[in-house]
Amino acid sequence: TSNMDKSDEEVIFDYCMVFRAENQGFDAEGGAYIGRMLKAGLVLKAYLSVQKDEVLVLIGAPIQKLATFADLIDFKMLLDEDALERYARAGDAEKNIAPIDVQHAPQITPLTPYESIYGKYDTDPSLQQLYRQPFREFNRLKLINLILQAPVSDGGCALPLRKLVLEKDNPVLAVFPLHNPEAATALKNKWMKKWAWPWDQPLWDIKEYFGEKIALYFTFLGHYTTWCMYAAIFGVAAQLHVAVTLNSSAYLVPFYALFISFWAILLLEFWKRNEKATALTFGMVGFEEEESLRPEFYGQSMKSFIDGKDLLYFPPSERAALVVTSFSSIGTLIIIVIGAVAAIYSLRLYLSGIIGDTASTVASVLNAVQIQIMNVIYGAAAEFLTERENHRTDTQYEDSLIAKLFMFQFVNSYASFFYIAFIQRSVETDDDVELPPTMETLTVNLTIIFGTRLVVGNLTEIILPWAQAKKRLADETKGVEDANLSGPEKEYVLAAYDTIKGTLKDYAELAIQFGYLTLFVAAFPAAPLLAFVSNYIEIRADARKLLEFQQRPIPTGAEDIGNWQVIFTLVAGAAVITNSALVVFVMTVFNGQELVTKVWLFICFQYFVFACMFIFAVLVPDVPETVTIQQQRQEFLVDKTIRKVADESEDDLVYNRESVSEDAAARDFPIAQRFEDL
Repeated sequence: TSNMDKSDEEVIFDYCMVFRAENQGFDAEGGAYIGRMLKAGLVLKAYLSVQKDEVLVLIGAPIQKLATFADLIDFKMLLDEDALERYARAGDAEKNIAPIDVQHAPQITPLTPYESIYGKYDTDPSLQQLYRQPFREFNRLKLINLILQAPVSDGGCALPLRKLVLEKDNPVLAVFPLHNPEAATALKNKWMKKWAWPWDQPLWDIKEYFGEKIALYFTFLGHYTTWCMYAAIFGVAAQLHVAVTLNSSAYLVPFYALFISFWAILLLEFWKRNEKATALTFGMVGFEEEESLRPEFYGQSMKSFIDGKDLLYFPPSERAALVVTSFSSIGTLIIIVIGAVAAIYSLRLYLSGIIGDTASTVASVLNAVQIQIMNVIYGAAAEFLTERENHRTDTQYEDSLIAKLFMFQFVNSYASFFYIAFIQRSVETDDDVELPPTMETLTVNLTIIFGTRLVVGNLTEIILPWAQAKKRLADETKGVEDANLSGPEKEYVLAAYDTIKGTLKDYAELAIQFGYLTLFVAAFPAAPLLAFVSNYIEIRADARKLLEFQQRPIPTGAEDIGNWQVIFTLVAGAAVITNSALVVFVMTVFNGQELVTKVWLFICFQYFVFACMFIFAVLVPDVPETVTIQQQRQEFLVDKTIRKVADESEDDLVYNRESVSEDAAARDFPIAQRFEDL
């Protein structure tokens, strides 16, 4: 069935919502959801699956509906450079706005005055030429998602999509944007080129197809992988030196440990600049200030204390109590992990008297398995605890979840390394068992655990989604001979992409990898080379997974990488301490020196690096001047061309009506004509 009429013939179906069928139709709750979508003005087309146990509903929206809603919510759109320049030069005498002539200054900023400028959408017919393809697929996907979740009072459907899909007793089984085969093929050809470098990704195209959040992740992955290449060059030289001299404390290694400390700091300092530039290009500057409530957020309805508008209020004291409960639970799980690591190394000590040095390898393998298992268990626990805390926005929810995940994963992933490096020789004092050199034990542990994570991670990126899709395809066609699935049905059997957990899991993997590269890299200098190769493959594996083995993600915005920036910075700081301790106390470089001398060397090393960190932070501004200039241009140009903010005084208005009459006439045309052109 369909509610399309002749006026809707040009509507493109961008989304699919799958319902559990009841008597080859909708149950009462599903019918209510359909009613909300129809009332909101969406265009629907429904049909039964081949097994007749699901109803697939294709969802589209007329351009006029999208335009009205975009205007209502002040949806930001990219402005056309040429049109914006014409509007600015024309001015507006009636609104007391003088002609604007901003010159390009390449010696100050590479961006032209009208490049990467975003402004709120307005249905005013005279403004339509300003917007660059306002209702192209990317904007349609974002707007329809917002309509589906917006309150009914704002013309929406009030459907909390993620919550509906996660609830087991809900008739909604899935909601996803439909893949665009033509666009997907074009993106695949650009993205998965055989020898493309990590900095040569089609980030704008990724953003247009998957949304800003996923594109920002690949921007960070490309940046991080590029810097791994720099570290790998020095790392291979240090590893060869160790191999040739058969000395894990060869003189290149301490210098490499110092180099990695600076490398980590500079990587993050330059990322901050890259991140701001990316946010500008994607139109995400200020996104977190404008972010809407999570559909799952609940609270008491009341009037705002500030502007008197209706709002949902959740007492901070209640959330604080929930947070305390969460972190108490986390503390318990961390103690369990420490106990597990202690048990593994107690077993290693016992086995040393039986199988000798092989016991270290056995302990490292067990530790690698324990890390993978505990990460899975804790991931589910952290998500449950964070959900209970009832955060207002997705960003707040993610930041809280990130903090929990990394607190646990830091202990889970690195506890054995701290034990081997700094504790083992103090507690394992059995005279009958000779311990192998600490650096050798660290090397074995790091090689096995790091290598296991890389192999398991890359294999599961492709194999797991592929296997899930094959199984669901078999389930969906079971009992149906010569089943001919429609396009949306084929996409329904693909693995669903969770817009929150998807990139969060990817960042977590990179953060743990970053810790292996920095905290104990002196034990395995070639680790950055393995990370570079792994991440090079990861980019292509993730691209293939997203384009072929998963449902298309709902495009989601992101201004920055959130708390991951803080976590990477903390790891970089910790790496300064661990590397200085390894060089001074564990390696043989300073053997023969008194303990007092070693302590002073340890302190001086840290303070020298931390002082350099401070200098770098001062010398490398977080926000490039180019971004600051363009943000100021955007605010000014949008004020004058869209918001029509008058100049401050009559004296500022220098206006020649005859010189701009042609421009003014060119932009005065009916809105319907503009939509027709689209």
